[in-house]
Amino acid sequence: MVLTTAPSPRWLIKEAACYPETERSDLRIAGGLITERGRLSPAPNERVVDGQGACLLPGLIDHHIHLRALAAARRSVDCGPPTVNTYDEFASILSNAKGDGWIRGVGYHDSVAGTLTRDVLDSIEPNRPIRIQHRSGRLWTFNSLAISQLSVLPAGAGTHSEHYPELQITAEGRLFDQDRALGERLRMLADATVDSQAVSEVSESLSKLGVIGLHDMTPSNGMQEFDWFGQLQANGQLRQKLCLSGTIDLHKHAPTHWLETGGVKFHLHEHALPDLQASTEHVRRAHALNLPVAIHCVTRTELVFALSMLEAAGIHPGDRIEHGSVIEADLESWLVDLDPGIVTQPHFILDRGDQYLTDVPSETHSSLYRFQTLKALGLRVALGSDAPFGDVDPWRSMRAAVTRQTRSGQFINTEECVSPETALEGYLGHFSSPFTVRRLDLGEPADLVLLTRPWSEARDRLISEDVRMTWCHGEATFDREILSDAE
Repeated sequence: MVLTTAPSPRWLIKEAACYPETERSDLRIAGGLITERGRLSPAPNERVVDGQGACLLPGLIDHHIHLRALAAARRSVDCGPPTVNTYDEFASILSNAKGDGWIRGVGYHDSVAGTLTRDVLDSIEPNRPIRIQHRSGRLWTFNSLAISQLSVLPAGAGTHSEHYPELQITAEGRLFDQDRALGERLRMLADATVDSQAVSEVSESLSKLGVIGLHDMTPSNGMQEFDWFGQLQANGQLRQKLCLSGTIDLHKHAPTHWLETGGVKFHLHEHALPDLQASTEHVRRAHALNLPVAIHCVTRTELVFALSMLEAAGIHPGDRIEHGSVIEADLESWLVDLDPGIVTQPHFILDRGDQYLTDVPSETHSSLYRFQTLKALGLRVALGSDAPFGDVDPWRSMRAAVTRQTRSGQFINTEECVSPETALEGYLGHFSSPFTVRRLDLGEPADLVLLTRPWSEARDRLISEDVRMTWCHGEATFDREILSDAE
């Protein structure tokens, strides 16, 4: 549940251990900031919380997420492993999808039923429009009815209308890397899979996890997305702080306490890499505006391309490698020399590890989602979910980083295991510096998570059920006790 609170409420948290300290103290919140720490007495009109010796943390920030896609996924059918693993399961889940309009599927992988085409979807369900997103997030596949509906434009709109751009759908019903154009066309069709209520539900669930901040890394983010998310925050439907990276135009927006802009996102694809010289010039233009770049790298080839761009353009302090899914030992010295930050997702070892063991050459297993070695090399590492393409629960991701265990119980390169503290601190960075751990210091924003137990116990569990309360800029966004009373 999302709590309704008065503007800038005052709070006193008694007898809590402020991470990384272990001794109990009191902490006061006023005006959205931490104003006092020590042994404190309640003031008039102040809400008092007994911490009972539990750990008080800086609120968690997911440093790589796709919020709008995550909200849409909550209205979608899961079409991939581990939920769906065979053609029969895939056909059944589509045939039995609720409603009578569009079916939106997510998470599809070719291991389920091979390469997906319009003919396959037509054979399963020809009477409802279907669109299925591949697990990579790059590809949509449509059935024939969906394609026919997408081809319809409003009266007076030409085929190259600015508001209804042409979609390059292949004969097999496939659409690559055209999410902005697809979104415009679906809005014309009144497809409401992404609405304010869906974002509100996602925000509520994130508050329960102790998440107070989100860095949205969708490459197409621009002025329209900035204004839309800002309105959701103003309406109280988005209760996390938000940083948007995306197009270079985002730098035109003035930041607030709750909404700011990050860098320019590059989404590389190994099989369709852009011109290196032109891409390098784009990096230089971003740097000239004092904007860092964030470069999607899930293969060795993409990482080499990214490092080549950064080497030629020069490094900006905020430049980042996103994912770093495969970082082989011979690239370590190049990374150290350039020193970009790395935002990775070790929970994919848990969620996709069994498939990696089958599909990825064994000599590459030691290079997957590395963490401990990168830290030992002095590289800066932070964590994000990549939701909806990855699990949004940060505590589950922390456990995966600590254990490196797959769903079936196998292990992948345990030399990359990290301590619970290192895993936790992957979520404690700033928006502008994800690799610098925030502390509960005076004058800092009151972005807090109170656990139900001391860190000495929580570190061995790393579960979201240990989150008792969450505050974002001094406003309580989750209280487990109130939720329990309501239930």
